[in-house]
Amino acid sequence: MEIKAQAEEQNPGHFNYARLLDMLAPPLIVTIDGSGGARAVIKKHWPDTKIQRCLVHVRRNILTDISHHPRYLAHKALRKFAYQLTHIETQDEAREFIARVHKASVTFGPWLKEKTYRSQVKATDIPRWVKPSQKFWFTHRGARRSFNRLNELINDGTLFTYLNPPEGITCDVKSTTNLLEGGINKQLKDLARAHRGTFDEHQRIIMDWWLYVRTENQVPPLQLALEQDFGRKGEQKAQAAWAKEEIKRRGHADGRPAAYDTGIDSEWNPSLGVRKGWAGRG
Repeated sequence: MEIKAQAEEQNPGHFNYARLLDMLAPPLIVTIDGSGGARAVIKKHWPDTKIQRCLVHVRRNILTDISHHPRYLAHKALRKFAYQLTHIETQDEAREFIARVHKASVTFGPWLKEKTYRSQVKATDIPRWVKPSQKFWFTHRGARRSFNRLNELINDGTLFTYLNPPEGITCDVKSTTNLLEGGINKQLKDLARAHRGTFDEHQRIIMDWWLYVRTENQVPPLQLALEQDFGRKGEQKAQAAWAKEEIKRRGHADGRPAAYDTGIDSEWNPSLGVRKGWAGRG
């Protein structure tokens, strides 16, 4: 318990991933979107599980780094790699792709190493992502990041796992998370958006039921009702959430002012898709 508590304090994302993995049997292969937390926890808790990186996410990351209309030769080469990546169907094509990436990395290597020094540019021309203590930065940051990402995935063996799946796989291995993103995640996001006026606890219950009715081996409804004391536990949580929000809105009942709430919430949140609002509230 002490180890888990320490892990949660240091990295809540890793802790939550670990809790989820502890409840599941290790699969032969898993396709991930690129989250560093998921990758690290999977390697630790499922050491024998093969990892496939979602190729659509890799392509999206590259195009974000270089834009869809590049001017530099290195950027144009990366854009070509991005579009080729999701159309590789054989191991021979994968080997050719890896060879082209390696050749491009060598060809553009000196260009990717170019640096910009703070003393050489005006203060107004310094990128916002540069730290105050930095004396220099890599000039072609986006292209360098994309080449490093491709080479890291190639060396890690997670780019084309779907072409050489582990023994025991009896179905086609997906090279992307599109089925999950479009089939489940989008439905949940749309559900949260449609009910954005509800409290966090209410949204969680709504999503729980959406997932429950689509579960293959469902727990009997009576058992669920007993575990939740026939809704009383959920009601208590909802009332507590409402009281917390009322304090933020109107202050304390004894006249004390509400806590400062004009800044960014400092509490860790695992999703950027959380929907909140006051629609339908009296």
